[in-house]
Amino acid sequence: MPSSATTVQVDADLVVFIATVEELVVGTSFEGEALNEPDLFVATGRYFCERLDQGDTPDDVLVAYLDEMAGGVDVATDDQLVLAGALLGAAVGVLCPPHAGVVG
Repeated sequence: MPSSATTVQVDADLVVFIATVEELVVGTSFEGEALNEPDLFVATGRYFCERLDQGDTPDDVLVAYLDEMAGGVDVATDDQLVLAGALLGAAVGVLCPPHAGVVG
């Protein structure tokens, strides 16, 4: 018999991605944000993967992200730098592992 409750399918990779980001930003001002806005964080991770797929270097991806987020790498706070690195690391570790070799 069909249930009236909505069935939600969760992609295990996305859960791992969000959990990884959360783990990496513990102690920063971004702690808990990936849990509060998972769609935004997943979209950012996927965007990072798309940029890498297009041939951008990890540095290119991080600089573009920090330009948008903080107004530039030179003015980014330590927490913003940690978040950017966490997003890139989690993205290549979970969402686009073929790029893991280019991130160190």
